[in-house]
Amino acid sequence: MNDNDALDRARDHLSRPADGGIPSKRDLRAAIAACTEALRRNPDDVRALLDRGTALVILPSMDGRRARQAESDFDRAIQLEPGSPLAWGGRAAARFDRSKVEDLSGRKRIELLRTVVDDWSECLRILPGEPHNLSARAFALHDLALLVPEDRSALLGRAMEDLDRSLALLPVNGDVLVLRGTVRLARLPASGDLLPALEASLADYERALPLNPLRGNLHARMAAARAQAGALRFQRGKEAWGDFSRAVREIDSEHEHGPVFEDALDEISGLLASLSESHPGHPRLTPILSALHFARARAAEARGQDPRAELAAALRLCEDTLRLHPHDAGAYANYGQALAAAGRVEEGCRELEEALRIQPGLPGIRELIDRLRKNRRD
Repeated sequence: MNDNDALDRARDHLSRPADGGIPSKRDLRAAIAACTEALRRNPDDVRALLDRGTALVILPSMDGRRARQAESDFDRAIQLEPGSPLAWGGRAAARFDRSKVEDLSGRKRIELLRTVVDDWSECLRILPGEPHNLSARAFALHDLALLVPEDRSALLGRAMEDLDRSLALLPVNGDVLVLRGTVRLARLPASGDLLPALEASLADYERALPLNPLRGNLHARMAAARAQAGALRFQRGKEAWGDFSRAVREIDSEHEHGPVFEDALDEISGLLASLSESHPGHPRLTPILSALHFARARAAEARGQDPRAELAAALRLCEDTLRLHPHDAGAYANYGQALAAAGRVEEGCRELEEALRIQPGLPGIRELIDRLRKNRRD
């Protein structure tokens, strides 16, 4: 078998998309083996170096070992063919992977990310305006900005330029839209009118949602930005209860309970605590606070913690509202939903029935009762 046969076999394996549009681990390993076979015969075969490096970058590695192997292949490819954008982009991707998974000191990580930015810049010099390369450089610039506070503003500004150019050429990239929304928030001015930037960030997140609905932390980022926008609208005397209601629903929709989620939950909780002081007992506030407690309870359960304190707080809020507004159909509806969420479904249905007795035709309540009782029977 000659080198071309081995390389054709490698390309065949790399061109077989599996879940997520990338080759399976089995095909990636087969491609690496075929390229290694070709490189054994000809160590300077650029095609084999590029294909093996690509497969190594795609194949996950928790310690950066494969990324370092890929970097070595791309280094050699650059020496042999310095005008290859695939070689420069491949090395940038391998080094970026290393920055994510390797246990590096802060200084080492900064140095590595600077080389990633330089590699993508060389790639863009060879292929100006390529949207994927622009967005890849923006991701590296964003990560670098987090580590270099003195250059933060300039690095985020460069990232925003790359993201704007990338999205002008390829407007339906969900990951890039999320990053642009995040960079907008990171660039919020210390003073002045913050609302336009918050609204622009929300617009990016909302455009990204249907493109990548399961992306980790997207709902949490949206929730925090929406709550901040709501707080600013309140400061201007505008009605913004809807912003907070949506923010709580969004944070409750987040499935990845990591640091971004925790920061967003704390942000929303703090803003709502301030509203509780300025609008004590407001009937629009109680269901939002109650829903927040349920979101916190579900987050506690996901962490393996006891949710009962948060559930009890949610129910107390609803009961306090009913004491203040004993003939308010909305208060009974909120209490019924809170009871159902706490697992007291039949009690919740009775409160929902009371809401309908006070206000027949209250939207969505009859359907909710029927659904709760059907689920309980099933």
